[in-house]
Amino acid sequence: NENSKIVNIVDNKCKNCGNKLLSIDLVPNEKLNLQNNIESVYFNKNKNLNKYKNFLTKNNINMFIDAGNILYFQSGQINYNSFLKIDVIVKHLEKDYNVLVIIHQRHFNNLKKMDDKEKILKLYNSWKKYETPYHLNDDWYFIYGCLLNDKSYIVTNDKLRDHQFKVSEKTNLNNTLAKLIDRRVIRYDFKNKKYNDNNLELKFPNEYSTEIQKVNNIWHFPINNGSWVCYK
Repeated sequence: NENSKIVNIVDNKCKNCGNKLLSIDLVPNEKLNLQNNIESVYFNKNKNLNKYKNFLTKNNINMFIDAGNILYFQSGQINYNSFLKIDVIVKHLEKDYNVLVIIHQRHFNNLKKMDDKEKILKLYNSWKKYETPYHLNDDWYFIYGCLLNDKSYIVTNDKLRDHQFKVSEKTNLNNTLAKLIDRRVIRYDFKNKKYNDNNLELKFPNEYSTEIQKVNNIWHFPINNGSWVCYK
């Protein structure tokens, strides 16, 4: 079609039409609906939810660390290096953010049985953290927490597709959660499997949203390989 062209986005601008793509975050009603859904479906029997909300507000948390995801990254087992990865990320980010590590209680219980437990505990006790209870997916804590602060992020490599399915199964909020993930999730990597700050790579969300959008009467459609279709 002569009216469309496959393009790349450079410096947030379409290389074809020159328009700057938009960052489309959740509107208040979307955030409230998703928050209410999570409370009623997943936290309905959790008596500590208000305690958690108060903790987040008091500490102005704006960076959530998905400890469960990081512990197993580049390794199928949990050991000292698993906790070291979290520590490197926390120390890197806490210079600019109020960081909270979301970690399941079972990881704390298990680390006490490890050979390097003293070294691990030294790292563990240096973090601001929230230990989530049994019988509740700890991912919902950082997803929910991120809804309470418009300027907050989540560090995880989890695609969170399971959560999108569960939410969409009960409501029409699948797209809302997808938008949250697109705008708020930071991906991480460690080059050469060396766990120090020099080898840490963090990929923040693009400044523009990866969704169909119309800018100055020109449509832009994201496609799977990272390119876009610019349609005039």
